[in-house]
Amino acid sequence: MKEIIINGIGCMLGKDAINPDRKTIVFVHGAGGSHRLWTVQVEHLSRKYNAVAINLPGHGLGRAQGETTIEGYVKAVRDLIEGLGVQKVVLAGASMGGAITQQFALTYPEKLIAIILFNTGARMKVMPEIFDLIKKDFKTFATMTPAEYTFAKTTPREIIASFIEEAVKRDPDVVYSDYQACNTFNLLDRVAEIKLPCLIFSGAEDKLTVPKFQDFLHEKIAGSRLIRFENAGHALNLEKPEEVNKAIDEFLSSLPK
Repeated sequence: MKEIIINGIGCMLGKDAINPDRKTIVFVHGAGGSHRLWTVQVEHLSRKYNAVAINLPGHGLGRAQGETTIEGYVKAVRDLIEGLGVQKVVLAGASMGGAITQQFALTYPEKLIAIILFNTGARMKVMPEIFDLIKKDFKTFATMTPAEYTFAKTTPREIIASFIEEAVKRDPDVVYSDYQACNTFNLLDRVAEIKLPCLIFSGAEDKLTVPKFQDFLHEKIAGSRLIRFENAGHALNLEKPEEVNKAIDEFLSSLPK
């Protein structure tokens, strides 16, 4: 595993160099997250593919200034993909990263083979109290939210603890802007325009982007496949890593280069 900066954008690579003969998958984290939340996926998938996890601007590696809109983050993903030197990628995003992935699919479809959407929606309104808590007591927000809302009840405590350990490292202002970007995101009337192969992951116990959000995406994106995991919440790539990795591998294997 290697952390580097490409075109000013931080990322984690599963291998030292991109192999042009392999498919490339780029993972995009959610609000207040980082590339390290995809470590298990990058490590596993790099055995067969070019596996890359972006660190969005302001999230600890690469550009220090975060963005305030989903479109701003889309441009950062574009810069990374262009720096990788590949023609097309599979783009996989969780939560806010899923919003970025949807917007990227509508803006730069020519750069994509397919998309994977984790625990996201075509619209992502944020509760006003979230903004208040980030401003008034970020540490409580970063430690309380995962335990209360992000994970299923059966998730091992050590997984939640590792998530919180990463969350508290973020700049509160960047996290606030992330949630602002989510709050203004709305593709309800446009998501059906996505014409790419699409795999959708959903956690049955997701309290932040509830399962009906993924049902809507599945209904609107023609030919999409929906996989719902029981005993999983909003961070199912951490909660169900083996099952998620297997499903991604099967999906990637079914795609043309």
